[in-house]
Amino acid sequence: MFTFIGRRLISVLHLKTPTVHTGASVIAVATALSLIFSIVRDRALAHIVGPGALLDAFYISFKIPDLFFVLVTMFTSVFAFLPFFEEQILKGKKIFQQSVQTSLYFLSIVLVLLGGFLFVFTPSLIHFFYPNIPITSLDQVVFFTRMFTLQAFLLGISNFLSTLIQMQKRFLLFALTPVVYTGGMIVGVVWLYPWLGASGLGLGVVGGALIHLLIQYPAIRAYKLSLIPEFHPQFVLPVLLTIARSIPRSLALSSSQVVQFVSSIYIAPVAVGAFSIYTLADNIRTVPLALIGVAYSVASFPVLAEYVVKKQHTELRKTIEQTISMILFLTIPIVVGLIVFREEIIYVLLTSGLFTIEAARTTMVAVASLSVGTVGISILYIGSRVFYAGKNTLIPFVILVSLSVFKIVALSVVANTFATSALPKTIVNLFFDIKNKTALFLTEMGILFSLIELLAGVVMIFALWYYFKISIKRVVISFAQHVWASALAYLAMNYIADLFSFPPSSIFLNLLVLVGGGVVGIIVWSSILYMMKNKEFLLAYEYLIEKINYARTS
Repeated sequence: MFTFIGRRLISVLHLKTPTVHTGASVIAVATALSLIFSIVRDRALAHIVGPGALLDAFYISFKIPDLFFVLVTMFTSVFAFLPFFEEQILKGKKIFQQSVQTSLYFLSIVLVLLGGFLFVFTPSLIHFFYPNIPITSLDQVVFFTRMFTLQAFLLGISNFLSTLIQMQKRFLLFALTPVVYTGGMIVGVVWLYPWLGASGLGLGVVGGALIHLLIQYPAIRAYKLSLIPEFHPQFVLPVLLTIARSIPRSLALSSSQVVQFVSSIYIAPVAVGAFSIYTLADNIRTVPLALIGVAYSVASFPVLAEYVVKKQHTELRKTIEQTISMILFLTIPIVVGLIVFREEIIYVLLTSGLFTIEAARTTMVAVASLSVGTVGISILYIGSRVFYAGKNTLIPFVILVSLSVFKIVALSVVANTFATSALPKTIVNLFFDIKNKTALFLTEMGILFSLIELLAGVVMIFALWYYFKISIKRVVISFAQHVWASALAYLAMNYIADLFSFPPSSIFLNLLVLVGGGVVGIIVWSSILYMMKNKEFLLAYEYLIEKINYARTS
């Protein structure tokens, strides 16, 4: 019976999704499921481990392996190798297999050498980059970093194999790999940590990465490939050229990992638990980014590429304008909701067990200050895809790398003025009443990050105007309408939040305030947009009515 169930599950996971829209829908649903798993993981870490030296060490230990390995695995991403493998498979099975084996040969050598270097020199690297955190935390960071080096190696191979999965249009399997990875982490926190201590947390991460790799193997067998790395000289130059073409895009995408790494260096010494709280807050604020910015960028890329190839400039321009407007339509009210109901959200999602009220309040202000920039990042996502569709990697590279550089400068400014200048604290306390040292630091940093991200979004819009002739007026009108509607919704939701305030232990009541206040906000927001005859709202309204009528008649 269990064998039968296992086979049926594997067959479902490896179903093909033949159309772009079906694939995009599958990715969106799987992304939502992945976010749910991520919330469960964060809840478990906050409740069972709690923000402190161990959780700081756990989160920090991802940074060096991620930084080193992302520079390698990004070069073997789907953007680089999918077109290359598509060309090779048309030349015959043997040629295709040799191209895969040669690519895997190069990747394996680099990963093994890099992993070996990192494993041997981990203590020196940790002491160099994190000299100002407690010795006990340093020992834990060394321990976790060595474990996560293996995790990064497994994900590097798995990332390469996912290219072959996407060639088969098995998007369900591809989209669910982050879910099983996060599931392994949950097992590590809930079951292995109480049994094995810190080792259990690390084993959960490595186990999740191993499952991430193994579930792709049955789909690879469909090609009847031998995945033993082999060297075939005729493919050396094509593989190297493929990697070279992906370098600007890869560096642009990996620049965010550099920011996360530098953030850990500056935040970790502020206080014990500071980096844990920052990571938990950043995970919450990225929910709208994952659901909207990523989903729209993935779904729109094939359409944009088609318009570019066919030189349908009018359709391309309209699609860019509509997509940006829809991102503003969806992202701005969600960000406002995060800011208004940050207290209820943190109480419901995180506050229990070892996650104290003080930690909750610090996380709240961090979420509020970081959230505003999500609008700018979402625009960067779609804007980058537009330029990639137009085979222009330079503009996204310049904007994304500049964004990362300015963030690192902002971190340096906050760290260097935090102990000496009272002006930033005075400015922050115009909006938040903060006495906690960690909360002050994270809020100052979050405000600067958000301003930089919004500025980058504006720069991207002007770049799209310059290269693709989109209408700035259309975007500005859309932005103004959504800000106005969301501002009025903010007043209504804030009234509800102030009127009904419950202690953190009342999870159900806080959830009720969150849902009820959200409904009130949606009613006010949609009413304002309806009266202004906002194009995005009317489009969404017509689509909803059409689906309701279809459901009634079917």
